[in-house]
Amino acid sequence: AGSYVHLYDGEEIIGAVVRTRSHVSPVYVSVGHRIDLETAIRYVMACCKGYRLPETTRYAHRAASGEQLVRGAEQQSLFDLS
Repeated sequence: AGSYVHLYDGEEIIGAVVRTRSHVSPVYVSVGHRIDLETAIRYVMACCKGYRLPETTRYAHRAASGEQLVRGAEQQSLFDLS
């Protein structure tokens, strides 16, 4: 868990294949606006909280599926990587 390999298009690095947990399918991470690949990988790993997918992706999937989300729960900072 926590390991990754670069994803290439020819000789260009276009992302990373990240293993967020042991014995699960990897997550594909790419750069975004004003974020480099290594930082994106750190954010993904910090947001996984014991699951394969980051919390932000899990919540979006649950909301799109019509699942009632907990209201009033304390939200942790996305940027606290400690």
